[in-house]
Amino acid sequence: GLVGAKGQSMGSCKVTNSAFHGTIEASGNYVGGIIGSGYEAVSAPNSPCVTIQDCVVTGNVTGDNSVGGVLGGEPGINQCWSNGTGYVQNNVFSGKVSSSGSYVGGIIGKLDSLNLYNVIKDNTYTSNSGATKGIGYVAMVDTSCETVDTSDSSVVYINTAKTPLPN
Repeated sequence: GLVGAKGQSMGSCKVTNSAFHGTIEASGNYVGGIIGSGYEAVSAPNSPCVTIQDCVVTGNVTGDNSVGGVLGGEPGINQCWSNGTGYVQNNVFSGKVSSSGSYVGGIIGKLDSLNLYNVIKDNTYTSNSGATKGIGYVAMVDTSCETVDTSDSSVVYINTAKTPLPN
């Protein structure tokens, strides 16, 4: 799309008021219409998350794994902190998204973790986009909710107010 990867930068990565209307055919993981990948290294698992706001994608996005209409994913962040809040909001995806592997989302392909500092709201994708959900997969959810949907046993639910992150 517009940005391949944030890479290992500890600084902010923001794309706002932008559009992508082309075609992405990638042979790799973390492919997105606006940003392919956020922070990638495991050396700083609390790096700031990417921010994508008020963007439009009408193009087609294809990759191997973790493919999103707007963001491929955040592969290296275990838990976002308040000083690195990431916003994925007010974006529109009306293209087609597909993967030869797994984790396809109309907005985000895959998040390694999700907590209150990941602000993901007011995004839309069309019903004929090829995605069955907005976020293809979330590996770990930090929540204080007493009841959670545990139908997907591959997702880890934790409340770090009571228990620290697993190693």
